[in-house]
Amino acid sequence: TGRDCRNDTWNDLTLQFLYFIDITLLTKMFRSLNFGFRSVSRRQFSDKSSLMKGVKELRGLTGAGLNDCRAAWVAAEGSQEEALKWLEKKGIAKADKKRSRVTGAGVVSAAHTEGGSVVFELNTETDFVAKTDGFKSLLCDIQESCPAQGTDNILDTLNNVDGFQAKLTTTIATTGENIKIRRAVWIPKTEHGVVGLYVHNRAEGTCDSGALLAAVSLTPEFEPRDGDAFLRVANSLAQHIVASSDESIPLLEQKFMQQEKTVGGWLKAKAKEVGCRKIAVSDTLLWRCGEAIEGETEEVASE
Repeated sequence: TGRDCRNDTWNDLTLQFLYFIDITLLTKMFRSLNFGFRSVSRRQFSDKSSLMKGVKELRGLTGAGLNDCRAAWVAAEGSQEEALKWLEKKGIAKADKKRSRVTGAGVVSAAHTEGGSVVFELNTETDFVAKTDGFKSLLCDIQESCPAQGTDNILDTLNNVDGFQAKLTTTIATTGENIKIRRAVWIPKTEHGVVGLYVHNRAEGTCDSGALLAAVSLTPEFEPRDGDAFLRVANSLAQHIVASSDESIPLLEQKFMQQEKTVGGWLKAKAKEVGCRKIAVSDTLLWRCGEAIEGETEEVASE
């Protein structure tokens, strides 16, 4: 009948309306859930990115292992200051155990003082740690604490400077590697003389430090007219010593920097230039980081 047809039409419209509402609600719910998942995913990605950045910065500052840096960052809840304290506290307990480990990397360095120059070798286990701020800070402290005059045992003097051992222990703890001053020597400055230096493969961010270092002590017959020029002569001779390929030939008989003049002839000409008539070579030194040293045990010498 007509009434039944109207009822059927009404029922169909009602069903379509309810179906539309269901689809709309489901779509909104899905979008809401999907947005939630995206928010969590983005937050997790952001946290992971922050963790990776923090661990990288910690490793660059301290040279400590990746696992230790990650544990420190998580324990400190993203605070770099607290993470550094965590690494220091954890590492000091282990520092003494590391002091017997072999050190083969590092730098040869020097510091000029009033009475001469101190040349020393600071070693660690890997080149990576030798490039860290902690190692460089320790190196700088040694340079600044070098005595104005020589001592009977310059190595002991450097190791016993106030506060040095405490900082050494802290640096070993934070980097996770053994660090030590392997050797040191005092080169005195003679009357009116100078000590010249040349560093090959200079370590970035350091002063007078690198893989290979030569030092030369020169003594003039009398005070030079041009002191700065006289120091440049000493520095140039130190550079020649690094570049020299035949150490079997006496220094004064070698060809200066592969030129025609011998070192002796070159020094004679330079003496006239700086106004001191004659220049004598009082002392020379050539150190390579990690090289074998007479009297060391085979294990250390092979570093």
